[in-house]
Amino acid sequence: MAVAMMAGVTEAYAGEKLPNKEIKLLDETILNAQVYTNVKQHRIDSLTRVLSRMPASDVVGRFASTVKVSDQYRAFNADSALFYAYHAVTLLNNPRIASRPDFAAFDVKAKIALLNAHSSAGLFSTADEIFHTLESMTLTPAQKIEFWKAARQYYSYMKAYVDDDSPIYGDYTRQYVAYDDSLLMVLPHSDRFYQFIHAERLVRDGKYDDAERRLLGMVKIIPETSNLYAMAAYQLAEVYRRKGNNYLYATYLAKASIADIKGGVREGLALPTLAQWLYTQGNTNEAFRFINFAMSEANAGNARMRSVAIASLMPVIDSAYRERISKANDMLFYSVIVIAVLLFLSLFLLVMLYRNIKRTHAINSRICETVRAVESYFGHFIALCANYADKLDSLTGLVSRKIASGQSDELLKMVKSGRFKETQNDEFYAIFDTAFLEIYPDFIREINGLLQEDKQFPDVPKDSLTPELRIYALVRLGIGESTRISQVLHYSVSTIYTYRNRMRNRAVSRDTFEEDVKKICAQDVSDAAILKGFIRQKGDK
Repeated sequence: MAVAMMAGVTEAYAGEKLPNKEIKLLDETILNAQVYTNVKQHRIDSLTRVLSRMPASDVVGRFASTVKVSDQYRAFNADSALFYAYHAVTLLNNPRIASRPDFAAFDVKAKIALLNAHSSAGLFSTADEIFHTLESMTLTPAQKIEFWKAARQYYSYMKAYVDDDSPIYGDYTRQYVAYDDSLLMVLPHSDRFYQFIHAERLVRDGKYDDAERRLLGMVKIIPETSNLYAMAAYQLAEVYRRKGNNYLYATYLAKASIADIKGGVREGLALPTLAQWLYTQGNTNEAFRFINFAMSEANAGNARMRSVAIASLMPVIDSAYRERISKANDMLFYSVIVIAVLLFLSLFLLVMLYRNIKRTHAINSRICETVRAVESYFGHFIALCANYADKLDSLTGLVSRKIASGQSDELLKMVKSGRFKETQNDEFYAIFDTAFLEIYPDFIREINGLLQEDKQFPDVPKDSLTPELRIYALVRLGIGESTRISQVLHYSVSTIYTYRNRMRNRAVSRDTFEEDVKKICAQDVSDAAILKGFIRQKGDK
């Protein structure tokens, strides 16, 4: 029945807005369900303690308490309700009751308790026997009201157990309505149960506005923990379903479900109906959660007929839920892959960033070194210029004195001796060697790497160059013409040629030696450009 109903309402309800506030409140109530269960159990335990303390001689009092406990257990635990109902029947055999002139009243009350307990437990064959027994008995007006309430409840359970389109369902509905009619005839209009039955009749007759008004009035004054509140809220949900207001339909199903849980009603119809509606909306997570809780409550309360009805819903909802979980797992798998790829790219970018940072630090370090080198070369250049200025000033004074004293021959002799030129060259060589080796600290070692092992420069001081090394220092700086080197170093061109030829003969590869020299210490190009400009200025002078 339930599966067929689900198929029929799916299209009608699809896409409806959910009453999120009530759904959230229902979730919170389910989380605290054990608290309400404990309250209900505590209330029943209080009754059983009263029963246990009654003296054995008070059979009438024990009988009344036993029936009361059975009634309290009816919607909470069907098997316990049966236990106490049968216990009440055994008390009928006690002479203190069996001998009473009003024994029939006790017998009717026990049978009504049995009918209610068997109906709740879904034991309809036995319930049917008890029902027909009661139906054949002569009852007082008060007993008839209790019997009609029990019969009405009995047919309500029977209707829930069969398919809506079954011929039996129609028969059960007619019997249910007949007992409603009987109750409406005898109950006082001020009675709340009468008001509920009357509102339910208005719903069946299609008088939805009147039914809505009456039911709204009831739910405003009835405590939320009352079973009658849950019944009124469920009937109000039915009104809104028929009026096409599915938002309020779900709202009052949630309210009825909350009232069932708070009232300790484990056989309620509202929660599985709400789960069914949520399934039609595609809210499989909520539907799965609610239908499972409804099933656990029905099993805990031994409500067999409700368990069967819920069981027909579970495979469909469970299948949809598992399909959704499967899709979610697939999405999670793909998400993990995407995250892994992004993580790999992030790590790659992080490594690249780290390398760029190191490169930037290296460049900054090189820039700092270049700045220091510029400062050093500038200092050397200023010192050299100042030295040349001092030498020129001294030479001018010397020339003036020699000419004034008539010693021009001696002056000419001093000039021809080359002593001034040699002194200036030595100072330039010292400055050049220092500056060059600051830029190329491994120059001598790398030059040795290009020479034959037995023809290397093993004993060259770390801060000076030999004439051959000085010539190839200029070659490394890009000054490769012998005439230009001659101008810078003040060597004769033939001397330059001789030194270069000797070095090529000492090389491992004579033909590529000078090209190999140009490639050594290739990383130190920035400072070299500065020194190269300085050397060219010297050569021009």
